[in-house]
Amino acid sequence: MKNKKVFIDTDILIYAFDHQNEAKQKKAIETLERFKDQLRISVQNLSEFTSVMLKYGCDPEWLRGTVSRMTRVMTVLPLKSSDVSEALRGVKQYHMHYWDAQIWAVARSNDIPVLFTEDGPVGETIEGVTYVNPLA
Repeated sequence: MKNKKVFIDTDILIYAFDHQNEAKQKKAIETLERFKDQLRISVQNLSEFTSVMLKYGCDPEWLRGTVSRMTRVMTVLPLKSSDVSEALRGVKQYHMHYWDAQIWAVARSNDIPVLFTEDGPVGETIEGVTYVNPLA
């Protein structure tokens, strides 16, 4: 997996800040550090991360700084209208949940061969995107 672009799903980002699950937090942080030059996220990931962290009571100012740091160290990919259409195809053809399908569609449209996530069909490859659980 060396030098390949890697799309990282929101769950891995959240675990990096989850003090209640030390084992997953440690693995998430190790993953972010090990693959830092290869990581890609989407605007969707930033929005989901922000929403979840606010739900858990994070200070909005701290959160703004954290999101700003993420955007400096990871490539943030836009969500295109064609990605929405592809996500809907993923829902129909592969029975994905919509938000997971949208992540898959952004990874696929940006030629990112690996998706780090706890969700989805870990171990499978769907149209060139391989699902890997780095926390396992």
